[in-house]
Amino acid sequence: MRYSATDSEDLAVVEAVGAFDPYLYGCHFTVFTNHHPLLTIKSQTCSHGLQPLRWAEQNKDLLIKESITYLEGGQLPKSKLPTSICEFEISHGVLYHLREQSDRLLRCVVVLVQLQQFALRLAHCAPLAAHPDVIRTYTKEKQLFYFPNMFSRTKQFVTKYQECQICEGCASKNVPLASAPEVSHPLEPVSVDLIQLPRSSHGNLYMLVIVDHISHFVELIPLPDKKDRTNAEAFIDAYFTIYGIPLELQTDGGGEFNNKLMSLVCEVLLIHFKVTVPYHPQANG
Repeated sequence: MRYSATDSEDLAVVEAVGAFDPYLYGCHFTVFTNHHPLLTIKSQTCSHGLQPLRWAEQNKDLLIKESITYLEGGQLPKSKLPTSICEFEISHGVLYHLREQSDRLLRCVVVLVQLQQFALRLAHCAPLAAHPDVIRTYTKEKQLFYFPNMFSRTKQFVTKYQECQICEGCASKNVPLASAPEVSHPLEPVSVDLIQLPRSSHGNLYMLVIVDHISHFVELIPLPDKKDRTNAEAFIDAYFTIYGIPLELQTDGGGEFNNKLMSLVCEVLLIHFKVTVPYHPQANG
């Protein structure tokens, strides 16, 4: 879905407030922006004639539209609601579902049918989400949005998601997972992996993650790409020369690590290079 510049700026504010929610909740705060049209967000009609937060497009869903009409003083919805109408409220033309959580009241935007699949992917497939299970995905969703039958839809989505099925299917349910070999000193084995993130202002797109098994110390090294030379230089310049040379380097066998250049580096530095079982991330530290 493509948004206008103003709507994109508005969404950036929403994401920022959500990210800093533990610090902002219950406090008055000021948002500074260089995008002047955002100052009209509190008015009912913006200068370009659009209602605030129209990007939600809730009026496309008949049930949501009827609920908004009722809460604004109209007639009762003709369709059957999945829960009590008292659990909803309207704010600036947008329908929210209210839910109590410990010491706060969550206001979750109601997602129309056309965007429910996108909402599920947002909670389960985000770069830092790590493809959580059904319960964790559902718990995250409840803090962000609401739509009817959300748990059953989440269970169906997660259990049928192809990448999750590949990882789940490779581990036998009849044989327990063997424990990792015991270590007694730092840098005996270290596990490495790559995480792809949105491109930073410095042009970096990946994060090289290195974890020591005994201390669980984590080193994060930003990288512009995942070429074999880039990875090799990062290992030597940003890890080996600072912390020392590990006895064993454990990876998931990706081409960015399992290549001739890295094999040569490990051979020269007397590092044992180890590859874990495919589609089994539990084995990599």
